[in-house]
Amino acid sequence: MPNYNYVIGGRSIGKTRKIMELAKEKNAIVICKNPAAMERKAAAYGIFGLKFYGYDEMTTLFHEDMLPEDDFVVDEVAEFLSYFFAAKCVGFTQTEDD
Repeated sequence: MPNYNYVIGGRSIGKTRKIMELAKEKNAIVICKNPAAMERKAAAYGIFGLKFYGYDEMTTLFHEDMLPEDDFVVDEVAEFLSYFFAAKCVGFTQTEDD
């Protein structure tokens, strides 16, 4: 089983920033619902050079039985896992319900 990095907590505590920092450290792709918004958020955090894939892009890859060559992190894993299960996931975020 892979060694996952969990970033879990309530709203607005920095989960997304932490997962982006992990992606940068691991040279991993960031999988998220809205890649354009996440790229802007990363730039605001001063984190550059990340690759962002949307859920739709990953749907196509997984449907064609192709995984990305790179490791990846997932922002909001519950949403993502409603589409997939992937053994290469090295981290994720999850917002706790209020």
